[in-house]
Amino acid sequence: MVATAVHLRQDFTDCESTRILRRWEKVTFRIYGMYRKDARWAVGDYIRLAWRIVNENLSSDETLKGLSVIGSKFPIKEAIENLRDANCYTYWGEELRYFLHRYEEHLSKQAGQNFDNEQWRRIWETTSARSVEHIRPQSWWTSRGRESDEGRMHGLGNLLLLPPGLNSKLQDMPERKKVDDYTKTGLLIAQEVAGTVSTSGWTFKTMKERETHLLEWAMQEWAD
Repeated sequence: MVATAVHLRQDFTDCESTRILRRWEKVTFRIYGMYRKDARWAVGDYIRLAWRIVNENLSSDETLKGLSVIGSKFPIKEAIENLRDANCYTYWGEELRYFLHRYEEHLSKQAGQNFDNEQWRRIWETTSARSVEHIRPQSWWTSRGRESDEGRMHGLGNLLLLPPGLNSKLQDMPERKKVDDYTKTGLLIAQEVAGTVSTSGWTFKTMKERETHLLEWAMQEWAD
């Protein structure tokens, strides 16, 4: 409703609307993505703010402040800690895809590339279970009786998104045998992992380093 209210305000400039909707996305993903709250949370706050945007003609600065007030109940530092050493595969599939999609956008921007990749369209067309790749395969963990080590096996540091056919093909292969296929996807996020595997191997240390790197990026991406 807040997004709709912003679009109804024809007096907001394009720049103002973009800033507001960007903060709306940050706050909303923190609440319903990182904190994993359901639709009962903060709904009244959003409805009241939407009403004020339309009926009280809030300025863009006032609207931004209203969103920050909603978000203040869900601080970014705690949101990040909710993802650290957490199972991000079993219960966070759609949110994970969105998280890594945004990270690919970030890498594209850093590389000076336009983000318009056919592979991502294929990823979004299938289910999260068919597109989420365990870099160190699940079979490695189960064969060693380490299924309970969810924070590593299903943690951010060990997860990647691939086109569904490739994901099925690679699922039980050791990490080093996946490098060429990762590189050929055209996905910068997969190429980044391929570079790490080639130079440092895929160890608990490199998994943890990748998780830390992703969370440090997320700290900047979804802070107000």
